[in-house]
Formats: sequence, C-alpha cells, structure tokens
Amino acid sequence: MKIIIFGYGMGGVRLYRSLVDSGQYEIIGFADNSPYKQNNTVGKYKILSLSDLLSLKSVTDFSVIIAANKWFVIGKNWRSMVFALKVYI
Repeated sequence: MKIIIFGYGMGGVRLYRSLVDSGQYEIIGFADNSPYKQNNTVGKYKILSLSDLLSLKSVTDFSVIIAANKWFVIGKNWRSMVFALKVYI
C-alpha cells in the first residue's frame, strides 16, 4: 500500500520509522499544511501541499495517514474538502 504521511514533525518522523520498519508499506512522501515546510525535501521526499496531493491522486493511488498534533482539525477539514483521498487519522 502506498502511503503519504501528512505532518512533517516529530510525529511524522516517528510514524515514518515505524512504517518502514514494518516493511508492509511503501512510503511515497510527506505532506504538510505549513507553507514553510512545503517544497522542501527530506531525503528523497519532497514535502507536498494539499493541492500537490490532489494532483498526484490523479496519476497514482495512495492513502494518507495524518501524523500531526492537530490531526482532528486537519481530518475534519479534509473530510469536508477532499473525498477523493483515503485519509487515516
């Protein structure tokens, strides 16, 4: 299963390590709602924006796992805006 981790902070990094260690998921990137983090790269991954995720969704299937401190706010906003993405909180 292809995964994008939403939230590039301590929680996102911990989740990344956990998912990589499990060997069950293919991490394809990070996303964040902070304009200061977007478009930066972390290793081989570019930190994407919400609009980047929507564009990427048109060419590949993936799920998003939210690993952010304010996950409940992000999840609520996403559910009302973006029904095409599979979002796990």
